[in-house]
Amino acid sequence: MRTMIVAFLLLVNLPCLGQVAVDLDCIFRSYRVFGRMMLEVFGSDKIQNMIDSEQSIGLWLNVDSLGYVISVQKGRGKMPEPQLGLMVDSLRAYFKRHAVQFPICYAFEDNGLTYEEQLKNALEDFLESKNKFTMVYFPGELLTSYEFDKFRGYKGSKFDYLLLKLNEQKIPIKKKISRGKTKDDKNDNTRYHPHRPRLPA
Repeated sequence: MRTMIVAFLLLVNLPCLGQVAVDLDCIFRSYRVFGRMMLEVFGSDKIQNMIDSEQSIGLWLNVDSLGYVISVQKGRGKMPEPQLGLMVDSLRAYFKRHAVQFPICYAFEDNGLTYEEQLKNALEDFLESKNKFTMVYFPGELLTSYEFDKFRGYKGSKFDYLLLKLNEQKIPIKKKISRGKTKDDKNDNTRYHPHRPRLPA
């Protein structure tokens, strides 16, 4: 079977060296890559059941210097143990058949260093690490803003909301037009980033 390259590289407005990045967008890219993979491996019905049951799964992955998965070191999840074991086995088999690449994410710290300096340090740290790994989660924080957006007027289910996030679509929320606002403001569905770090100018 021809090897498929599963790499959902999403555009970001911050500089990134290879697959190593220091920003929250990197973390959400990782969630989306793993989420799309979960949907492909297990199908819509199983994923919807996971969401409805508030289940989650996380994997500790060994990766190479480009972020491609070499092996699954271990898995953990909020679900019954037999189900977790079967899902981890299915994901291990998927990684063996496909070349899957994940972004390598480091947290931006308020330590006096500029973004560029922290990015350089992160890249050096990753490349110099003998055992390279990353952790991936599903659904991770893809549903974090669901209740907030539901309060603002979103009418869909959690599963529908997840699909919008995985496809990077704007959440369809109708805003009330208040005084001083134009009609164009009504359709402004800019993504909500509650914890975006402020980077040095």
